[in-house]
Amino acid sequence: MATIPPILLRKLYVPNSLRNQGEQFSFQLRNQIAPGTLVGLSRLMVNGEDRPLDGVTLTTEGGTRRACGLSDDAPLAFEVGEQVTVSVPGTLAAGEHTIQITVQTREVGPLTFPVMDSVA
Repeated sequence: MATIPPILLRKLYVPNSLRNQGEQFSFQLRNQIAPGTLVGLSRLMVNGEDRPLDGVTLTTEGGTRRACGLSDDAPLAFEVGEQVTVSVPGTLAAGEHTIQITVQTREVGPLTFPVMDSVA
């Protein structure tokens, strides 16, 4: 399978999109690389600590999906130009945070990439 350089994967992250919203925090990803098919979210770390995936949701123009509901039989198409909002239970303290996300794709297998952003 092909590999995607981490520098390109970091470009999926929408800068300044990390924010607390009620009892959760969210950030956005925008596909600027190539069409993809997400078949799973296998890991999400914040500041080096794993976060449970069972309450994580992915929202696109087509609606909201639970991340743990993604599979080969129930994928999420991620077209070029499309944006996904990832919402995670819990809030973040003000300041800079490192988020590392690992998604499973049909096209290239697992993709892991870190992003850094601040919460005001």
